[in-house]
Amino acid sequence: MKYYIRLPEPERIRDLDSAFAFSAHSAQAIGEELQKALAEPGYIQRWRQSLDPDEAETLEPEFLAVDAGARVLAEQKTCISNWWWKPG
Repeated sequence: MKYYIRLPEPERIRDLDSAFAFSAHSAQAIGEELQKALAEPGYIQRWRQSLDPDEAETLEPEFLAVDAGARVLAEQKTCISNWWWKPG
């Protein structure tokens, strides 16, 4: 299974005033950040800790899953960045 993500304005993912915004600038670096978020538990744990404790306790397990085998490939064509993600 593959998921395709197209970002015609990738700078918008850095403009978010959030601890969860991307900081990378190149397509490859954004892909690396996305892969880390999908494959390592740290991102999900920080997100869960940011929630109201009662809300965090009611989350379905699917929302907390990480995929250590997830792979993100990123490429930039013209001014549009494209990513595809294949769960492991």
